[in-house]
Amino acid sequence: MKFAYSYRIERPDYEELNPFFNISDPHNISTGNPFLKPEIGNRFELGYSKT
Repeated sequence: MKFAYSYRIERPDYEELNPFFNISDPHNISTGNPFLKPEIGNRFELGYSKT
């Protein structure tokens, strides 16, 4: 029998947080959201094996 638990924090990349406009390509203007929060994940795993 196996039980596992993991806790993970995924933080936004720099491009996703950058509040300034990227206008290097006039057909593809992008900007980030400085108010993004990290994504938190909890994972539980229960396993059973019989040989």
